[in-house]
Amino acid sequence: MATAEDSTDICPDLIEGEAETTISNTRRLIALEAAWEIESLCIALRDAASQSESPALVVRGITIRMQELSGAIMGAISDTGTSTATLSRKVLREVPAEATS
Repeated sequence: MATAEDSTDICPDLIEGEAETTISNTRRLIALEAAWEIESLCIALRDAASQSESPALVVRGITIRMQELSGAIMGAISDTGTSTATLSRKVLREVPAEATS
């Protein structure tokens, strides 16, 4: 989903054609980072929910982050209006030098 800070131009890191889509390595790695974090959060959620005195708060906090990461993955592979730098900020909380588009 594009935001006001994103360019209205098509993202050069994600090019959608009729039969194929091309994604930059930087954008692909951001999507993978999000997927890896989701996997780790699932493991942590199972462990923490069974050991916590407030499992509802644990579940709420972790699922909010998981939803944000899931949105970043969807944006990375299908939203030409969202810049790679915006995705990087959502996933990594920083912007790598090569993710400036």
